Amino acid sequence: MSKEIIIVDDDPMVRMLVSEYLQALGYSAQVFTRGKECLDHLANSAALPNLLILDLQMPEMNGLEVLAQIRGDEKLKNLAVLMLSANVDQCESQTTVRADCYLGKPFQMQEFLAAVESTRRDQ
Repeated sequence: MSKEIIIVDDDPMVRMLVSEYLQALGYSAQVFTRGKECLDHLANSAALPNLLILDLQMPEMNGLEVLAQIRGDEKLKNLAVLMLSANVDQCESQTTVRADCYLGKPFQMQEFLAAVESTRRDQ
């Protein structure tokens, strides 16, 4: 069974820690620094990942803008999305477009793993 996860975060430390942690647990992790890069990749992919981990605060296109495009796309609308944010309450109240799970930064790795396991979908 495939366990593919995409991580979108402009912070190189978060990308490295999260991707290495997931890979050590047997996941295949692909990382992007910008939302547009991720959207382009998803548009050209034959299969969807089991989970998209998406940071809220990013330059050019923030996580909510990326999420809105995903939810508005027929191919992508059911993609499982875990949103990372330093302010989860603000993140949840800013839009009617919803992620499947929200996790506040900073987080403990066990808390992160629980969020990944409860949110990811087997395609």
